[in-house]
Order: sequence, then C-alpha cells, then structure tokens
Amino acid sequence: MSFMAIDDTYPWDLASAPPPIGDHSLAKHEVLEQYLCRYVEVVTANVAKDHLKITLVDAFSGGGMYTKSTGELHMGSPLRMIHAMKAAEIAANGRREKPFRLDVAFLFLDKNPATLEYLRKTVREDRFGHEYLSQDKVEFIAGSFDEKFESIMKFIDSRKGKRRSIFLLDQYGYTDVPLPLLREIFTRFEKAEVMLTFMTDWLLDFFSGKNQLTRELLGRMNLHHLQREFEVLINEKQRHTHEWRRAAQSLLYKDLCEGSGASFFTPFFIRTADAHKDYWFVHLSGHERARDEMAKLHWSIQNRFIHYGKAGFSMLGYDPGEDPRCTRQPEFNFGDADRQASQDLLMMEIPKRIEEFGGGISFASFFRRVCNDTPSTEGYMKDVISTLSIEGDLEIVSSAGTKRLPGVKIKGTDIIRLPQQTRLFNRKF
Repeated sequence: MSFMAIDDTYPWDLASAPPPIGDHSLAKHEVLEQYLCRYVEVVTANVAKDHLKITLVDAFSGGGMYTKSTGELHMGSPLRMIHAMKAAEIAANGRREKPFRLDVAFLFLDKNPATLEYLRKTVREDRFGHEYLSQDKVEFIAGSFDEKFESIMKFIDSRKGKRRSIFLLDQYGYTDVPLPLLREIFTRFEKAEVMLTFMTDWLLDFFSGKNQLTRELLGRMNLHHLQREFEVLINEKQRHTHEWRRAAQSLLYKDLCEGSGASFFTPFFIRTADAHKDYWFVHLSGHERARDEMAKLHWSIQNRFIHYGKAGFSMLGYDPGEDPRCTRQPEFNFGDADRQASQDLLMMEIPKRIEEFGGGISFASFFRRVCNDTPSTEGYMKDVISTLSIEGDLEIVSSAGTKRLPGVKIKGTDIIRLPQQTRLFNRKF
C-alpha cells in the first residue's frame, strides 16, 4: 500500500518546459549546496589529505531542473550536488600545493522512468554533470528508496574507506522513509548524514485518528504509540491556534530523531510564503561537528528558516498551558533579535546545567550533551561561557588543572565549572 501524499506534483516532460518550483525548495537547495561545500572544507582541513571519498544519494531526485516565478531556470538537487562537489574540489586544490582528488559517486533515484530520463538529459547537458558522467560517477536508479535501499547500502559498503555518505530524502510524504531504514543507515555507516524533509501540515491533515488507514500509516512509520497524541494535536490545529506547530515539533522530533538512530539533529521549519504549508527540514548525523555546521547555516541564511520553540535549552519543549502572548519568542527566525534572546537565556541556563555535573565538565563533552536541545551554535555557546566567567558565574580550568583567566577563548578540553567559592549574589536567585 502506498501512502504518498502527493503524486506527480512536479511533472517532467522532455517536450515541455521544466515545472515551477516552490518557495520551500529554494531554501532547501540553498542549504544543501552550501552545506556540501562546507562539509568538504571541514573534512579536508588537513592540507596533507590528498583525497576524499564520498557517496551522495538523492532518493527523490525529480527531473533536475525547474522554472522560477521569474521565468528563469533553477537547478534541482541533483545538479546542486554536482556543482557543490566540483566547487568544493576546486577550493580544496586551491588550499594545497599537491593535487587533491574528490572521489564522489552520485546515486539519483526516482520512481518515474520518464522523470529519470529527463534527469539523465539534464545532467548530460550540464558541463560538470557531463564530466562526472564520463567518469562513470553518476548512477540513475529507477524505483523507490525502500525498494532499492539494500542495493544502495551495498554500493556504499563496496567503496571501502570510511564510507562517508550523505542522503537527501526529500519525499512528498513522510512515510516513504520509515524509521527502520534510517536506523539501518546510521548503524552501518558511522559517517553517514541524512537531510530529511516532510510536510507537517500534510501529516496532520491526513491523520483523523479515527480510521484503520491512520493506524496502518503510524505503524509503518513506527509511531503507532502516538495515536492519542495526534488526536490532541489535530484538535489544536482545528482551533486555529499557532501553537500547534510547537506541539508538532515537540511530539515528532524525539521519536523521529532518536528513533532514526542519529545522535545529533537540527529540526527546523522552512519558511514559505504560504502560511498554510509547513515543511520540516531535519538534519541527522552521528557527530556534533556536523550538527554544528548545519546550525551555523541556519543562522547565516536568515529568514529562510523558522523555529517555533524556545531560544535557549529545551528548544522543542511544549507546554500546552503556556500562553504564547506572554512569551518573548513566539517565533524564532535566526535573526539578530533571536541571537540575543538565545544568548540571554543561555546566560541564565548554562550555569544551572553545569551544576548538574558537580565538579565540572569539559566544554567538548558539555556541548555534545546539550547541542540537540538548543538552536545555538558552539561558537555562540563559547561566547556565553566566556562572558559568564568574566561575571564570576563560571570558572574555566585547563585540562592540566590550571585556572584560566576570565574571558579567555574557550578550548574543547577546558573544564567548565561553578566557582569554587560561593558568591554572595548569584544570578540564579
């Protein structure tokens, strides 16, 4: 049984112009291309490294070309991946005296053979796409992601090395990528990352909580235990409140992110011109550095993403009794005001979290434990801790046990702790 929400939303025909592209895809493509370039830059920071092997999987690739509202052509995710990898390789070579080689393989999947043929033509006519095709670096795979999943995994496994891989799972319906498949990715490949989008509005509109299909769909998603919670959430939306989005994040993120087997995640909504369409963009990975780099992108691409939760820790916590009219941050747009709100809250919350670790904790360990709970980045958090040390609310001690000067630049190995001598006045009170 298929649970696709929308079928053939973007029809590609070799005899026609590319289909129009939605607002949400523009933001998604911007993040995708920038993140891939940054990924290669970070992984190849050591100039002694002369090659990098990676597999990029676009599981719902489409035809590879769209038409913007202005009439201009817009490259889809397959070409975005190709151009990002070429730009990243050129940049990596520019930082080295010896040649650097980016050994990348592209796997592009689509259920529709006609769409896949359109994509093949699109890639062949692109200068960088043609180059990778001539090197047998591009595979076009007809079929669904779950049907071809095991063959994709075997292909990545055959490439040896650290099996670095990034999956773009940009499906129309959330259920096309069941959680067990995500868990399998992170179980088999330590260096894997996943970018997942799905339409939360479609999900909530579909669930009535009253029919067998809903139960089957939740079971396929491995979220059958959320049946009652979804009924409450749908009722919240029907009352035309804005708070259902916060409730949606709170309800779904833990089961989705933790159920995927990923250790780190950034779940934020893509802002669209249509207020009645919400797209959740989730980045899943096994390393906090990957999570931090994605968080940095959300901050740098302001007003394209939105977070309906809190600015400090417990960013996805939801209290149905909380009145949004009394909160300072009903919406979080990654702008300057949001950065200030986040830092203000962290100034109060970090000492409380540090207190939980008794004698202190290294910054690296602390960040690893709390980064999923906040929209803040590692850099912002270091700035806050440095300020707290100046104000006497925290102490910074080197790994050798030497107390460092207040306001010093924080190292990952530094121990962060509460002051050994109790202050007469403390911001907690």
